[in-house]
Amino acid sequence: MGVGKEGEGWKGPIGATKCELADTSPPGTPYLNLAVIAVTSIASLLMIVWVYRAIFGSLRPLLELVDVVGSIPCQANLSCWSGSLAAMLIHAGIIHLVGNMIFLYKVGDNVELTLGRIPYLIIYITAGLAGAFVQAVLSLGLWGAKAPLFQVGASAAISGLIGAYIVTYPGSTMCYCLCFYGACYCTRMSAANYFALWIAFQLILAAFNPYVGVFAHFTGLLVGAALTPLLAKRDVIERHRVRLARGDYRGLPPKPEELLRPSISPLARILMVAVALTLAIIGLFATMHLAYLQGAYYQIVKGGSPEDKLPVSWALNSPVPVEARLCRPCKAYAVITPKPLSVDNRYVVYSIHLAHVYQAGLLELGLVALLAIGAFRAMAMYRELEVTYIPPEMEDLRRKATERGQRRLQRQKRRLGGEGEE
Repeated sequence: MGVGKEGEGWKGPIGATKCELADTSPPGTPYLNLAVIAVTSIASLLMIVWVYRAIFGSLRPLLELVDVVGSIPCQANLSCWSGSLAAMLIHAGIIHLVGNMIFLYKVGDNVELTLGRIPYLIIYITAGLAGAFVQAVLSLGLWGAKAPLFQVGASAAISGLIGAYIVTYPGSTMCYCLCFYGACYCTRMSAANYFALWIAFQLILAAFNPYVGVFAHFTGLLVGAALTPLLAKRDVIERHRVRLARGDYRGLPPKPEELLRPSISPLARILMVAVALTLAIIGLFATMHLAYLQGAYYQIVKGGSPEDKLPVSWALNSPVPVEARLCRPCKAYAVITPKPLSVDNRYVVYSIHLAHVYQAGLLELGLVALLAIGAFRAMAMYRELEVTYIPPEMEDLRRKATERGQRRLQRQKRRLGGEGEE
């Protein structure tokens, strides 16, 4: 197959994977990022067997996993932060794990080497926890008993690193591959445009597959963008600029033309606004629904049908659908009822009081508003933070273009002044 310059052109699966992993990276070894990838991969591989046992019909490992990572109602109640941390180390399958680790490898090294290890961890953990909370609140508010029982994966945490990357490296080059039956066409684009496509895909995914943790991804993205200006050190940014100017970088060289225009593209800015508005609007509807759940109980019952064990009046008066099949082979259901089932009912295998879900919904709205303000502030000051360089010849072109524009403006002013005198 023909291959274009610097990684562009048609490639096979292996070549496309190598190209997708490449970007403009600072020199150095990202030890922390590599350690996070290793620990997450090992933990996920150990847990995948556990998860699949639950998927294929065993209720016990499903409940054991809930004990480890917490449930959606528990996370919406703000009562299982440790479970949310554990969930960041676990993935539901090989594809889920590999996809997340590719993105973590791609963006994590830049963030660690530019911001430092402590800021990296702050963004990673904060984005993961905030994403889990918002996803839990919106899932419970939108779907009630039909919401997933738990959520796993590092997607929200990695999205936080993506937000930091967009603010600090918008002009770097990334490789994007579109594949057809094993043949992939790869092209280079700026990081801002690359992640604009990623955001657009998330918006489409949210519309067609609401059970994927898209709201967690959006929240993590805003967390990373909002925290970066608070954690970035200007002297480190300047050192990276100097090294990039000398050609001291790893991976793909940035496109010179990207450095002559604002690197955070208008499309990326528009889509970031769309992310904030999506979270705010959906959060408002979810919070209105959560108002009806205060004092209710989320419970998991097993065997037969929920109607066999619940009073008919409970099902009729429930503010949300009372039934959701959690596990078809093991015949487990989630129910939300105004009163708890009897504690001696052997069919009840999990129960939690939804006492604070409405307050959690209000907190989610305030959190999204705060993160949106921080993210927009970061985009407004991107020139102070972005790690790109302006070669001398490009700076001359910029200066000459600016001078021509100023002379043209002065001529227009003189012409208008002369016409006014007449």
